[in-house]
Amino acid sequence: MQKQMPLILPFIGAIFGGFLYDLFVFTGPSPINARGLGFYKLFHMSDQKRNKRDRERQREDSDNEQV
Repeated sequence: MQKQMPLILPFIGAIFGGFLYDLFVFTGPSPINARGLGFYKLFHMSDQKRNKRDRERQREDSDNEQV
């Protein structure tokens, strides 16, 4: 098991470092910076309806062409 530890630790460190960066530095929209760590959107219908309307509007826009 000791030989595998150096292979696993960089991945754990990268995930932990990304979490710390998102928590303390990043100010944009992210699940960590969102209300209730992003779980609020999953369980509240008003947010789900708003998200659905936003997605429908984006589909209708001719500017948003998907490849």
